[in-house]
Amino acid sequence: MVSIIMPVYNAEKFLKETVESMLNQTYTNFEFLIFNDGSTDGSLAILQQYTDPRIRLIHSDQNKGYLHWLNAGITESKGKYIARMDSDDISMPDRLEKQVHFLEQNSHIAIVGTGIVIFNDKTGEKPYHSLSSGQEIKWGLIFKNRLIHPSVMMRREVIISSGILYRQEFYGSEDYRFWTEAIQHNLSVTNIPSALLKYRDHGNNFTKTNRDRQIDNSKRIAKDYLTFLLPAISESKAGEMVEKIYSAEPGAIVSLFHDFRTVCKQNELELLIPFLRDCIVEQFFRIKKCTLRDVVLFRRKLSVVPGGFYADGKRQVIIKHYIKLKLGRSKKRTNLS
Repeated sequence: MVSIIMPVYNAEKFLKETVESMLNQTYTNFEFLIFNDGSTDGSLAILQQYTDPRIRLIHSDQNKGYLHWLNAGITESKGKYIARMDSDDISMPDRLEKQVHFLEQNSHIAIVGTGIVIFNDKTGEKPYHSLSSGQEIKWGLIFKNRLIHPSVMMRREVIISSGILYRQEFYGSEDYRFWTEAIQHNLSVTNIPSALLKYRDHGNNFTKTNRDRQIDNSKRIAKDYLTFLLPAISESKAGEMVEKIYSAEPGAIVSLFHDFRTVCKQNELELLIPFLRDCIVEQFFRIKKCTLRDVVLFRRKLSVVPGGFYADGKRQVIIKHYIKLKLGRSKKRTNLS
């Protein structure tokens, strides 16, 4: 059986669509734990309309917060597997079936996420392809979160026995901390490449309204995680490298590659260099104010070549395309070879 955990707070606008996407799953052996966290809109009335016996509705008059109910869901769950869901997203009809099948066939995996489709009313739908290699996720987590939280399914017994919970001190990045802590407990994580969740992008997403707090917490997590993966480096060096990861300066990101190359040689991890380079390329791409000179320097320093892997799935993105699309340069001026 699967236990689906979904906290709800003032979600009346999208709640019905979300709930029914779960009730209409092709995999039917589940309990649906819905925690109404003191909603002041019509969320509770919507939830009380459902008579499906698989729903366990827990109502609180007091708003106790998202993380409280995530941890309560882990404790209250009865299923072999725990699936996460947010109250404004939509699960594909075969999501649970595919994740259960995957975990049944891969007993060494503790946590599995999926690809997603990001959507909103203005821009429509856009696929987002997550990393699917466990090794790439393990190292890619240094740079950013690599699992989409509401897409995840976990082995309940393993999570409980490891003592992993959502921590209030990392609010906003609590899932990022959860995955890195799981890896520090030697748990294996991965993603199913298929898009099994539609992730709603709207103005109320936490990542937009609380960005500064999220970045500060993510830096703390990344620093701790980096010292776990690379115990030979000092805490101060780890902090310095993390600041470069989040820097908006092209020069800092270029020097970050040198840091990783040096550390990996010391730790006999040279095989990771191509992947780490591609992660650094991804960080470079997020910088909005890059000059043509910055791009040329970046390419020369890192020896960027076509066909590298990027976490957004654009396997054929190369620097000349970046200049053309992001900097508005003409096709003639994109030939930097």
